[in-house]
Amino acid sequence: MDPLSIKIELYCNGVKLDEGISLETKKCIIPTRVYTNKRASLSNGKCFKLNINGYNTIANLAVRESFASNSPYTFFERDGKGYIAGKGFEIQAEPIKSPEWTEIEISAGKKVVHIMQQHSTHILGTALSNFCTYKIEGKGCKFCALDAGHNYVFKKPEEIREVLTALKEKGILGKDILEININSGVMENEEVSAESYLEAIKTMKEVSNLPVYAQLCPVDGKMIERLHDAGLDSISFNIEIYDETIRKEICPGKGEIPVSRYLESLSMASSIFGKNQTSSWLIVGLESPESSIKGMEEIAKAGAIPHLTVFRPLEGTELAKIAPPDPQKIIRIYKELPRVLNQYGLNPLETRSGCTKCNGCSATLEAIMQDVPAALINECAN
Repeated sequence: MDPLSIKIELYCNGVKLDEGISLETKKCIIPTRVYTNKRASLSNGKCFKLNINGYNTIANLAVRESFASNSPYTFFERDGKGYIAGKGFEIQAEPIKSPEWTEIEISAGKKVVHIMQQHSTHILGTALSNFCTYKIEGKGCKFCALDAGHNYVFKKPEEIREVLTALKEKGILGKDILEININSGVMENEEVSAESYLEAIKTMKEVSNLPVYAQLCPVDGKMIERLHDAGLDSISFNIEIYDETIRKEICPGKGEIPVSRYLESLSMASSIFGKNQTSSWLIVGLESPESSIKGMEEIAKAGAIPHLTVFRPLEGTELAKIAPPDPQKIIRIYKELPRVLNQYGLNPLETRSGCTKCNGCSATLEAIMQDVPAALINECAN
């Protein structure tokens, strides 16, 4: 089975854990303290380093969600190494450990992990807030678990500064951490959210020159320019579902913003940030393959890279009991991606920061392997 098919199979099915894995490994995969400010389709999964016949990639896989217990794929250990096997393949798989620096103490009894977390192997991520005005209004996205627990957190610029300063003094920035990613729930409105991003970006750039990527709701050209001038390197306005009818059903609040508004912001951002620095998530599996493919084409036409992620039913959401999508339908969508990217002259390998570059929640790089040598993908992704 090729890397694209393997990754999609694992995204759709998750992995169950063999009872014989060591206690240390089990604690690594399912820690006693779970980061609960989660959102979207993937973010409470576990990141694994996969070696697929010599091709190395990162994959964020479901292990905690209930559907994963029925997965045909099992993570197990043999001779001190981890593997995932099932349905005709066996690959090496190493769960990514939380680094020691996440436990560095900052002020007010907080630790680094309370403000910013490791994403994948080399990314420092933060959700500025797990508050979302759409959730408060009863219009939250039904796939999103951002406010699970209702313990709202608002990250202050001074807290971000303190974390980055501590990591810089330890020699971690630029060595273990190579970029910073930001997201957030929607605050009072899109403009208020964007202002909070501006403050965070300015703070980050005062401490470090690492590339910064942000995901936010669509804003006008003036705000996009302000974000760029503040030092933001890459940006994403996430359509998530292209079919307007399904979008309004699953995202009743966000669905009030028409897809055309997202496309306008993507087009302006692609002009301001430059080629291959703008993207938009599509969560595939919640609409027909034809609709997702059409969405890919429209995003690319606007000058942005379509970032495909597979729908994952998260615990605590309205879609928690929905079955994950059929892998074959998802593979069909991904196989159209190289054509769309080539048609509009887009190259994910040239993205400076963000989800497209990381590829840990997607299979974009595996989809373009038919056009790009695996060795080059490995070089650019690491």
